[in-house]
Amino acid sequence: MYSSQLSYTSPAKAMLRMKSIATADEELKESLQVYPNPAKELLNVSLNLNAEDKGILQIMDVKGRMVQESSIVDGNNQIKLNQLSNGLYIFHIRINGKIMKTDKLMIH
Repeated sequence: MYSSQLSYTSPAKAMLRMKSIATADEELKESLQVYPNPAKELLNVSLNLNAEDKGILQIMDVKGRMVQESSIVDGNNQIKLNQLSNGLYIFHIRINGKIMKTDKLMIH
């Protein structure tokens, strides 16, 4: 639906294209849900992605070390957390390399 390439044939077309990309990012952020939090064994990540989009969930410990990275796709994704110890973590959701969400995650 949207591509990351801009057409610079005219300033008006380039501006319209940039607005479309910004709108797509906002729609994606609105569709993004991460639950439950606190979590036990599974974390659900639900979002609307285009077929060409690449999604990644990254979980870091409080020292900033990445402890888990999982691919995410369009729809509902269940991420297993059973290899992580109880505690506080930070997660990033990246779509095509761009951070769309960062938040705390408590595992108990």
